[in-house]
Amino acid sequence: MARAQSDAPLAAYAHELTLCAYCPSLCRDECPVAEADSRDTSTPWGLMSLADHVRRGAIELTDDVADAWARCVGCGACTAACGHDNDVTGVLLAARSVAVQRLGPPSGAAFEPPEVTERAGRWEAQPKFALVPGPEVLRNAPAAVDALFDLCDILDEPSLSLGPGVELDLGYAAWHSGDHAQFARQAARVHQHLNTASRIVVMSAEALHLLRNVYPEFGLRLDAEVMHTTEFLVPLLSGAVVQRVSGRVAYHDACHLSRHLGVYDEPRQLLERVLTGRLTELPKAGDRTRCCGGTGCAVNRQPATAATMASEVIALAVDVGAETLVSFSPECVVSLRAAAGDRIAVEHGVGLIRQAVQSTGSET
Repeated sequence: MARAQSDAPLAAYAHELTLCAYCPSLCRDECPVAEADSRDTSTPWGLMSLADHVRRGAIELTDDVADAWARCVGCGACTAACGHDNDVTGVLLAARSVAVQRLGPPSGAAFEPPEVTERAGRWEAQPKFALVPGPEVLRNAPAAVDALFDLCDILDEPSLSLGPGVELDLGYAAWHSGDHAQFARQAARVHQHLNTASRIVVMSAEALHLLRNVYPEFGLRLDAEVMHTTEFLVPLLSGAVVQRVSGRVAYHDACHLSRHLGVYDEPRQLLERVLTGRLTELPKAGDRTRCCGGTGCAVNRQPATAATMASEVIALAVDVGAETLVSFSPECVVSLRAAAGDRIAVEHGVGLIRQAVQSTGSET
């Protein structure tokens, strides 16, 4: 049988791939996909070893290989856990890009823009202080947008507005799948719409990762200050009148918000501001947070695995006795609610804060 040709683009990652191929899979327990699938082929070691075989020409790059690499959800848990500081997440992204170049983009449902309602007083043709919920938020979690605007009304922040282009696909699925030509086209359109703003508030953690970290890699750095919802709300809430929320509340760190963006403190500051008791931490939090599978790619491409991942996060919250689990990532909230059933309440952090903030009265 003829030997497969080596794949030159992966040669740039020879060091990283070799490290993983000869590692005894020390990060396996940190990978939520491997834990949910219960098979070695889904582990970071398995996927990196597969890429190393392709690099060396030991096996051919086929659709089956590309499908295996697509099992990675890009949560970054393997990279955070690696004792060699190996950028496993980045290398697997590069491998998916090579697969797209060789085999074409993966098949999938066409993006359908969500319907956007022009909220009275919160819509501008070219907002200088723009809210970018993320298209998945507008489609699946619009109540979080309403709650944020309610807070702005109560706390006298009139400037934050929606504008044309907020319904655009920011390109996460194209970027994550390795279809970077398509991503660049989508991102250029988004950049054109958003680059007139001086400040931007982003609700979706994966959208924020794109705008802060990925767009600049494609020469599309935004001139605006780009912040997450929690970073926007911390100073705004400092003088607010609150009716503190009771009950045992746990917080789930979204992968993109924590590992990819380093936003740890602001969500906790906000929750501690509105809770009567101490915030409950999950056993896996911060850099070690467990991915719930809420990213659009996981939900759409491997729904059964994503559902298992979400159930495992719910189990962590139930085990520590939490009555409510809170996330500031709308994608995570949708995924966790679907998995929770009647075991535990799942709330978006903005909605919980809206419950606590009073328009009149005294703080309790």
